[in-house]
Amino acid sequence: MIEYAHATLVSSSLKLSPFFVDTGRKSKNPLDTGTDAAPVVQSRVEHAFRFVQHRQEVIERARKNLLDAQAAQKKFYDKRRAENPFKVGDLALLSTQDLNISHATAETTLRSRKFIPRFIGPYAILAIQGNVVLLDLPANLKHLSLCFNIDKLKVYTSNPDRFEGRVIPKSTPVIFDDDGAPLHVVEALIKKRIFNRQPEYLVKWHGLPHHENTWERERDVKHVKSLASTAQGSSSSRSSGTGLVEFSSLEVSCQPLHALERAHQSALR
Repeated sequence: MIEYAHATLVSSSLKLSPFFVDTGRKSKNPLDTGTDAAPVVQSRVEHAFRFVQHRQEVIERARKNLLDAQAAQKKFYDKRRAENPFKVGDLALLSTQDLNISHATAETTLRSRKFIPRFIGPYAILAIQGNVVLLDLPANLKHLSLCFNIDKLKVYTSNPDRFEGRVIPKSTPVIFDDDGAPLHVVEALIKKRIFNRQPEYLVKWHGLPHHENTWERERDVKHVKSLASTAQGSSSSRSSGTGLVEFSSLEVSCQPLHALERAHQSALR
């Protein structure tokens, strides 16, 4: 019954049933109770001629319907199809979506699909045939098929577009003292406070962000040339009432500190 139902079902591509294309006649339905029409008397030659003509018409009709279905499928596929962006010699990343987890983690120590990378590589492209690309895979992946559709590949760029316009700050050269400890340049004194009866200054270090500012004791920054003038000008600064004095931005910007180096004390007190 399943084979009969499949053979008599009208195909969406052929617009005909396989049974009709194969035999040239429609299958009988058990529910049809009507009587067949009276047969037409024909000679053998005329019957053979009409049979061949009918078979050719059915085949041509099925062929035309298949071509129309192929054209429709191509139209829908081309709407979402991207041009091949690769050429021989380029580097490409391979998607791990359809790869076995052992293949996707071959170059890593990960053993869980939840943590594996979405793409692995990059791998060099050896040849291109239409939308199929031949990759130069490493020895541990040679057991895989070397040919992949471009839908499973991604163009490899050493500097992704989302970071292309980002300014990369230059790192401050590290200077070491005689003992090998790193030295840092004082850029500005931001605030002053009294801690354990000792004056301290909030130091902004050159080349480091503000969250790296540290409180330093006065004796550790007494060699700063402009410290005396900054302390004298603190009388015009505002006090928070808790022993904390904030220098105005104008005072700090007008009093740059010149190439004053000292050992950076990383622990905040």
